[in-house]
Order: sequence, then C-alpha cells, then structure tokens
Amino acid sequence: MYVGCLDKALADYGEALQLEPRNSFAWYNSGIIRDRVEDFAGAIQGVGRLQAALADLDAAVDLEPECALFLRSRGGCRRMLDDLAGAAEDFTRALALEPGNAQCHMQRGHTLRRLGAHESAVLDYTAALEAMPHNVKLLNNRAYCFAKLHLFAEAVADYDAVLKLDPTNAHALHNVSVTMGKMDA
Repeated sequence: MYVGCLDKALADYGEALQLEPRNSFAWYNSGIIRDRVEDFAGAIQGVGRLQAALADLDAAVDLEPECALFLRSRGGCRRMLDDLAGAAEDFTRALALEPGNAQCHMQRGHTLRRLGAHESAVLDYTAALEAMPHNVKLLNNRAYCFAKLHLFAEAVADYDAVLKLDPTNAHALHNVSVTMGKMDA
C-alpha cells in the first residue's frame, strides 16, 4: 500500500517535470522517491529503480552542481549501485560545501573502507564520531580500519568502546579477541 503512494508521488513528479524540466528539487525528489520505492519493492526491481533514481539525481546535480544535499543523495545512490569511486567523489564534493556534515563523513568513510582506503576512512569515521560518539557502527568500522592498518591498540580501544556501549555486540566480541591475538604475534 505504501509503495502505491510512492508510485503516485513519482507519477506526480513526472508530470511536474514535463511542465518544468529545470526544477532541480523535482528531479531530486523524484530520485529520492525511486530510491524509497526500491526499499519496499524488493530486489527484483531494485537495480532498475536505483538506476532510475541515479538518473534523476544526476539531473538535479547537473542543474545545481553546488548543492550538497543533491551530491550526498547521489553519492548514497551510487554507493548502493557499487559505483564506489563515483560515490566517494560525490561525498568529497558535498564535504567541500559542508565540511562538518557528520552523516556525509560517515557515508564517505563507509565508501572508502569498501575501496580499501583505510587510512582515509579512519579520518572520516573520526570526524563523524565527533558528532556521534556513541555510534557503535562507526566505532566498529573505525576499529576494522585500524586493524587493517596494523594499528592494533587503536582497534582494541574502539572495540572496547563498542563493548561498553553494547556488551553483547558480536562483531566487537569476536574482533577484539582476534585483534589482541595479532598484537601478541
């Protein structure tokens, strides 16, 4: 039922864009709705919906290339489509416009981690943690990057911080032991 509402909104934006094709926020909203429909429509339609969302977000960015909101959204869509280099570029451009945006630092950190740029990911996770110091996912991801960089003491400190916040966190429970074993090796 919710998907039907989103489909109706998408149709309305389609009509609006026929009347006013240079309305960047209409392109943006259409892209966001396509992304939301993908969330609910299932994996069969997912990639097609994400590609359509990306096309709409491309149009929004083309119309307003200095809009951090549009760049962040397109970066998120690109990351879901595994265009990691494109996602990192969009997040970097957005951060140039909004340097203190913790969510953007977090998203770029996730992207850089997947690209294997662990040192850069640590910097982004650290920036995001300044605004969200109790975010278990950020701490786990930064710990993972520290371990990949052979900074085992820093990784253990982050895993310990996770376990103080969430004593049953399976990821941290497993990895703190593994990381401590590497410290002794």
